[in-house]
Amino acid sequence: MADFQPTWRGRMIPDAPALRGARIEQVGLMIADRQFGGFELAIQGIWARRE
Repeated sequence: MADFQPTWRGRMIPDAPALRGARIEQVGLMIADRQFGGFELAIQGIWARRE
């Protein structure tokens, strides 16, 4: 869980409280390469696991 860090629009949130896996309700993806034009993103799935 230590590798999963809270961010906002790609920037770290330095004073954010530690994330608790059982309380995560949402995960977002952001693509921001500043290139004009269409793109395609195919995601087969997203999984969470306990260690």
